[in-house]
Amino acid sequence: MEAVLPKLPPGDDVVFRRLFDEDKGCHLLICLLNAILAYPAGQRISRLTLLRTHIAGPLADDKEVVLDVRAESENGNRFHVEVQVSSHPSYSERMLFYWAGMYAGQLEVGQGYGDLRAVVSVHILFFRLFQDRRHAAYHHVFRLRADQDDAVLSPQLELHTVEMPKFPDLREGQSGEKWLYWLKHGHEMTEQEVAKLGVPEIIEAERKLAMISQDRQIRVDYERRRMAHHDAVSLRRDSWLQGQRETLVKAVVTVLQARGFSISDEQHVLISAEADLARLERWLTQAALASSVEAVLNG
Repeated sequence: MEAVLPKLPPGDDVVFRRLFDEDKGCHLLICLLNAILAYPAGQRISRLTLLRTHIAGPLADDKEVVLDVRAESENGNRFHVEVQVSSHPSYSERMLFYWAGMYAGQLEVGQGYGDLRAVVSVHILFFRLFQDRRHAAYHHVFRLRADQDDAVLSPQLELHTVEMPKFPDLREGQSGEKWLYWLKHGHEMTEQEVAKLGVPEIIEAERKLAMISQDRQIRVDYERRRMAHHDAVSLRRDSWLQGQRETLVKAVVTVLQARGFSISDEQHVLISAEADLARLERWLTQAALASSVEAVLNG
C-alpha cells in the first residue's frame, strides 16, 4: 500500500486550476465567485459554462504561462479568475491587458458593440500589489467611474484584486472569507478543521484536493512550476543587482573623472569588475573626497 502524500496548497496556480476547471456544472467555481464577489441576491451567479483556454508552451517549464479559469454565465457575462503566487513586473497593466483581451474577443462577425457583455476579472494574489499603507484593504474592486461625481461610464468593466498577505485570516467571517482562508491554509488543515468552516462546497473542494494531491503527474507539474517561479524571481533579482552594480561602477568613474583624476586601464578594469555593491558604494563616497584614485581603491 502506497503512503498517502501530503496535500498540495489549494492556492497554488496549478492546483487551483485543477480544482475549479470543472467539466460539468462549475459548481465549486460558482460558489467561490458568489462568495468573493458578494453580489446581491438577484445578481448572484446561478450557472456557468467554462471557456476553454489554450495554454501555449509546456505547463511546468514556461514560467510566464497563465493558468487561469474562464467562464460565461447565462446572460453572457464573462468571468476570469487567476491566482498568482509571485509578483510580476507591471502586474496592474498585465491585468488590464488580459481583461481587454477577453472583452474585445467577444464580438464575432455581424455583431455590434451592443452585443458586448461585462467581463469580471478576479485576481487572487499571494503578494502585495499595493505597497502604500493607505491601501490596507485586502480586497479592492475597480470600475469605470468619473473622478468628479462617480458617474459610471460603463458597468462592463469590473476588476477585483485579493491580496492574500493582507487577508486577516478570518475563518469565522462570511463565506468569502472562509474560502480565502481555505485557499491560504487548506493544505495545513485537518478534515475536522475544514468541516468547522461550515461551507459544504469547501468540504467538497477539500475532498477533491485530497484526490488531486495523490496524482503523481499533478505533483510533478506542481513541483516544476514552483521551480519555474523561483527561477523567475531569482532572474529578476539578479537582473536588478546587475543594474545596480553597473550604475555604481559608472558613478564611481564619472565622479573621479569629473574631479580631474586620470584612471589607468588597470584601475578601470578593477572598478568595472567589482561585484560587491557595498564596496562600490564605499568607493563612490570616497571618490568625492579622496586625494587620488589609489586612495579610493585602497580605502
